[in-house]
Amino acid sequence: MNDKQIKEMNSKNSQEDSPQSELLSRHLFEHNLAGVFCTTFDGVIIACNQAFAHIFGYDSQQEAMSHSAWDLYFSKDERIDFLSLLNIKGQIINYESQMKKKNGEIIWVLENSVLMYDEKTGSSSIMGILIDITEHRKAIEALRQSEERFREIYQYSPLGIALSDLDYRFIKCNESFCTMMGYAEEELCNMTFKDITHEEHLSIDAENINKLKEGINQYYKTEKRYKRRNGDILWASTTVTLIRDEHQVPLHFIAMVEDISQRKKTELEKEHMQEQLLQVQKLEAVGLLAGGIAHDFNNLLTTIIGYAELGMSKVKDEEPIMNNLKHIHSDSMRGVKLIRQLLLFSRKQPMSHELLNLNSIINDMLSLLERLIGENIDTEMNLGSDLWSIKGDKGNIEQVIVNLIINARDSMPQGGKIFITTDNISLNERHCAVYPGSMPGDYVCMSITDTGVGMSQDVVQHIFEPFFTTKSEGTGMGLAVIYGIIKQHNGWIQVYSEPRKGSAFNIFLPAFPEGQIISKREIESAEVHAGEGNRILLVEDEHQVRIFFTTVLKEGGYVVFPCKDAAEALRQFEIEQGNFDLIFCDIVLPDKNGIELVREFLSRKDDLRVLFCSGYTDGKLDAETIMNKGWPFLLKPITINQLLNKVKEVIL
Repeated sequence: MNDKQIKEMNSKNSQEDSPQSELLSRHLFEHNLAGVFCTTFDGVIIACNQAFAHIFGYDSQQEAMSHSAWDLYFSKDERIDFLSLLNIKGQIINYESQMKKKNGEIIWVLENSVLMYDEKTGSSSIMGILIDITEHRKAIEALRQSEERFREIYQYSPLGIALSDLDYRFIKCNESFCTMMGYAEEELCNMTFKDITHEEHLSIDAENINKLKEGINQYYKTEKRYKRRNGDILWASTTVTLIRDEHQVPLHFIAMVEDISQRKKTELEKEHMQEQLLQVQKLEAVGLLAGGIAHDFNNLLTTIIGYAELGMSKVKDEEPIMNNLKHIHSDSMRGVKLIRQLLLFSRKQPMSHELLNLNSIINDMLSLLERLIGENIDTEMNLGSDLWSIKGDKGNIEQVIVNLIINARDSMPQGGKIFITTDNISLNERHCAVYPGSMPGDYVCMSITDTGVGMSQDVVQHIFEPFFTTKSEGTGMGLAVIYGIIKQHNGWIQVYSEPRKGSAFNIFLPAFPEGQIISKREIESAEVHAGEGNRILLVEDEHQVRIFFTTVLKEGGYVVFPCKDAAEALRQFEIEQGNFDLIFCDIVLPDKNGIELVREFLSRKDDLRVLFCSGYTDGKLDAETIMNKGWPFLLKPITINQLLNKVKEVIL
């Protein structure tokens, strides 16, 4: 804009200033809260008010006017740009720029300026008004930074954040929420919260939402399940807040969602483990009870069977009382089997290693197995002829069979069929390549197959793990116990199963082809070896059992010194100066453990012969110590023949 254009613009609006208007203008100039100034293009400050001086940190107007306007700008380029724009437009409205105070502090100002032309002098000047907007700019910048931080928090937060309208339709969702649900944000914005909420939580959500709308609650927090796009279930902790305007009119909902699926899984696993532990503890308690019952019954059966046998040995077959004694003896032996079954359930059967025939064991268990299986399941047996012997613990082998039969039964709730087969098998190295975990040699194979629901390969891989179960009320220990027992017998197990096609458990146990099994009947009918006046220190706390043992041993040709507890036995040992051929001692005594008592005897006379007995089959038996020492042991109830033959065997 040239001087002629400026002159024309100013002349249109010029008028003669009256003294009153000049006075008013001067007052507005001096007392204006905004900075008012007039400068030349060269930067000379012609006039300024006190507010102008204050904005730039000068003590007075005169001090401010002693500086050039160029000194007030943050940079010369800023002043040049301002003058260029003003020269083009003739005036500038709301122009923001950075300027500099007397102390060098940078401030932001908002400026309105106009180009003025003085007709008298023919010169141009700049008339303007400005205000300090530094705090305003700081507030705007703080707000911008706050919004930026919020956007970053919103977008990159590990929590899912979702905004929805009052009809629960999504308005905006952050990346975490989209990832959790498996949807893109565009897809979610065409859906509602109800679309991804598990049906079981809809009614609870509706109740909580109503409380928000009614103003009862400011927010609500809940743990709920969501349905992901791929059909998976996601557990999440969800906090929902209702946003209102300044008039408390509801606007929209905002939800903060935290994925707690792993925590829920851990909690469920912990709860499941606690339930399993409780079940195991219950079984352990039952086992302890069974052990105590077995102890008491074994003592009772020892005397009942013993005195029945004593009576039978003194009565002729044709006498009427013989038949009664036989009935007593027969029923008592059934009681022995019942106790063995009770111990089998409680997993307290003591370990022993003897030659066994699997066919005989299975045949002896038929009545028990029939009761376990039930009426809606058929059983087919194919027991191999001339089956080789195995060496092991009869009670534990029985437990393996019982557990497998129960497992097969439970897999056929609607009925079915169980196949039990045994056979001899010899494996060479080529065969072992087919049977993982096997070694070349002779084995007895027992197979128990069912027509039940079967198992997937994933389940088969875990069935021998402790506490793993597919049953709602199972302990998860049945197959784990089987695995441990078979391993203890140096054998292995193979499992074949498919869903809806049943399962087959094949158990391989090392065979002893030359082993000879002597039946219990043969043992009991064998010749009884009488004693030769050998001296026996008997320690037994049960009165009736002590009398029975004393009677049998005396009639068997032995000199017996019966004692009711450890204290009496020690006194008797001192009196007789340890002159005994055998210490026959119960393990569980009222005042001292039988093993500790025997150790004390052996410390005084190390060549003593020892024979232990007990009705207990749990930890009180201390079976490991007895086995490690090689001490002979009799488990109650004990028949006359067992007692006399064992005593003679130990003394010899």
